[in-house]
Amino acid sequence: MLVDQLVVILDGYRLQYNLQLAAGECLAIQGRSGVGKSTLLNTLAGFETAKSGQVLWQGKNLLSLSAQQRPVSMLFQDHNLFEHLSVLDNLKLGFKIPPSRQQLEEAAAALDVADQLDKQPTELSGGQRQRIGLIRTLLRPEPLILLDEPFAELDQHTRRKAAHWTAATAKTQGKTLILVTHQDEDAERIADRTLELEYSHKKLGK
Repeated sequence: MLVDQLVVILDGYRLQYNLQLAAGECLAIQGRSGVGKSTLLNTLAGFETAKSGQVLWQGKNLLSLSAQQRPVSMLFQDHNLFEHLSVLDNLKLGFKIPPSRQQLEEAAAALDVADQLDKQPTELSGGQRQRIGLIRTLLRPEPLILLDEPFAELDQHTRRKAAHWTAATAKTQGKTLILVTHQDEDAERIADRTLELEYSHKKLGK
């Protein structure tokens, strides 16, 4: 994937991005709060509109596609769960051919949430919701995975386990992955390399 001179206008500021990933690579993006990390992911996924530039994926400019057409599975900081569905139904949502219960149970067991599958999201802790959202995002068929602070609500032991599962699953399935994290340990456990995003906002009209 090539992100070339991608410009986003947000709250009166001009943000610009350039980066390149090989197929199957995992990139960690770090940088202080407000530098534009989440904005980059939202733009790649189609939830923010780019002013100019291009995002090339397998010869296509993703900016010409709607969010639904992009080959992207994204985990937001609010975990992507629907309160009126069971955890199991949340995990199956949006698949043409959903994973089997056995596949979901194996993934849930790896992240210590196998006993939560028949509950409602409102019955889960924040950390459990985060792990369920992570499973749903990683098991989807889209080849490009975007994770925005996916371990923020986890304790150190669970965080380590979730990071190792994420790395192994992405590699096994040949996913290209972009991870936004404030934690160096997350980047070291998952990423092939790390990009430090620097503050380069320009106020429009100045």
